[in-house]
Amino acid sequence: MEGIATLFLALSICLYFIAMFGVKSYNITLAKQSQALESEQSAIKEAVSTMELEVKELQNRDRIVSIAQEDGITTNQNQVSIIPKEEE
Repeated sequence: MEGIATLFLALSICLYFIAMFGVKSYNITLAKQSQALESEQSAIKEAVSTMELEVKELQNRDRIVSIAQEDGITTNQNQVSIIPKEEE
């Protein structure tokens, strides 16, 4: 009976160390994945900020007017019509 208890204790200790090693390995894997995702998220946020700035620059009225004037298009503020918004 004592031999069985010793064997059970030895098996329990081995299983404990195997489980501890497995959990630590999994934790390391998850930490690496988390770091990679945070890095990717940071890069995407930077790209979005850059694109938003570019959109604002492209929508600048002075830029659009200067391009139109280079192509020979002129504006006539005396013929501006305001169209009322349609109700839905």
